[in-house]
Amino acid sequence: MEIHESRLLLRNLIDRIELKPETGKRFLDGVISDAEFDAIRQALAIMEGDSDAAAAGTEPGAKQDDSEKEQETSVQLDKVTLNLSSLDYADPQDDNAILCLDFGTAMSKACLTTGSDEDPQVVSLGEQAKEPNKKFPVSSTLFIDHEGKIYFGYEAIRRDEIESQRNPERSRFDSPKQHISRGDFDVTLQQIVRKEINPTRFKFTNRDLIVLYLSFLTDLACSELQQKGLSRYVRRRFAMPCWVDDRVQWAEREMRKMLAGAQILADTFSGRWADGLDATTARGALDTLDELDRLPEYVVDQGVLEAVAAASGSLPLGTGSRRLYLVIDVGAGTTDYGLFVVVTPRGEDNAPKFFEVPGTFEVLRQAGDTVDEILRRYILRGAQVEQGSAEFTHVNFNLQRRIRDLKENMFRDGRIEITLSNDTVVTVNEEGFLKDDRIIRFSKSLEDYFSRSLRNADPSWIKGLAVHGLTVVLTGGSSSLPFVRALGRRQVSVRGVSLRCALAPDTPPDLRPDLVGEYPQLAVSIGGAKESLPIKGSRFAELGVSTDTRQRTLKPDYKGN
Repeated sequence: MEIHESRLLLRNLIDRIELKPETGKRFLDGVISDAEFDAIRQALAIMEGDSDAAAAGTEPGAKQDDSEKEQETSVQLDKVTLNLSSLDYADPQDDNAILCLDFGTAMSKACLTTGSDEDPQVVSLGEQAKEPNKKFPVSSTLFIDHEGKIYFGYEAIRRDEIESQRNPERSRFDSPKQHISRGDFDVTLQQIVRKEINPTRFKFTNRDLIVLYLSFLTDLACSELQQKGLSRYVRRRFAMPCWVDDRVQWAEREMRKMLAGAQILADTFSGRWADGLDATTARGALDTLDELDRLPEYVVDQGVLEAVAAASGSLPLGTGSRRLYLVIDVGAGTTDYGLFVVVTPRGEDNAPKFFEVPGTFEVLRQAGDTVDEILRRYILRGAQVEQGSAEFTHVNFNLQRRIRDLKENMFRDGRIEITLSNDTVVTVNEEGFLKDDRIIRFSKSLEDYFSRSLRNADPSWIKGLAVHGLTVVLTGGSSSLPFVRALGRRQVSVRGVSLRCALAPDTPPDLRPDLVGEYPQLAVSIGGAKESLPIKGSRFAELGVSTDTRQRTLKPDYKGN
């Protein structure tokens, strides 16, 4: 077996391994084929230095003598002069401006406020990046073509589709945020990306490609700031899932450094993204960036938990009563939960107060991408292609590129008919898909985390506000899924108190008409850009006495769970 074939089989095998969220353990559903078993043995032989066993899998053209290796390591990188204009300042410019970047797993968004929470200005990232039918969100993806050009956003998707016709084994660097959400912290970021993603002779780590994508995202946002007559160096926040404490602190530090470095690369490559960056130029710029003794970290404000940001953008602050809200932000990579209270004190001059209930923030590391994965496996089962075969591998690669669009079409139309790369036609009906065991398990996980969030609240909040029931606020790109919406139509019991659930309106009142269609995806960036964020309370009694209305953003020592 040749090495390139063995590599494909191993990737396919890893792709079949699933994670059980309730145990955190991985398991393999189905048998291991003879070809996959041979690929495992061959990989082990290579790692153990068994040259005879490994020789059978030598990839044509893969061997290099010492002179070739030396030539590869001594490749002359482009001399890159960085634009360091951001280092001319020590503080953010345009004091009233706040930019919130929602670096998402599937789509990224941004919003700007300039002194008033009443008029959030959503940044037209998708329009600038020429995303079809999307004005505001931009695709979170990157692609390196066979000529060594790096493309971003929708252009990355388009280039990948073209190149997949000649080489179906190529892959995009999709869902970059997952490398922060999952894995072993620094180890994950420092991993060298595999050759299916990076076909060039230059090494790039996961962190390198995340910084490049964040640079693209930063420049899209900053370009719109300039169009509005503002500085590129305004104060900005960034949204983060409700991770447990150690990951929050680590991610907070890493995101600050990456976003600060991204500002320099955004200035350096401003306006050049559409034509692609040469890998030599990108590698040289990253190396030069690493040599700098300081970065413009002054532009980066504290992070904001996604549930907090979603609540800030979604909850009605003038209801005239005390009400309990559970915000569930269902994105592509994570589902975030948080409990909040809105209270409007008596008297016309008293402004509404917005409390977060401590201890109720939960994150389930499953969301829209989980449904994509279940649908992909569902379709492959229907195709009846032998697992472990070369045909299965190629069908699988092609399907992975299309799965998000297929999911959206199925839930929109109720069924889809897919022609796979081997010309097999598979029909999937929404009703049958929702009965799949994996979907049922995922739905159960959503319900379990719903209950965990409520149970973690101090009992005084639940008992004090039960009379009005529980309003469930759904945000995020995956919030329209039927089993997600079912969360807001339940009767739940918490600490012996029965709560009747009701879904909040899909959009807040008085929302601009052009934001309505995409609002679920925009809620986090809109809320995160607001000057006033929730007050952190401890017990229900504080509702009647607290006067603290200071903004609260995520602090490095904040316990998000």
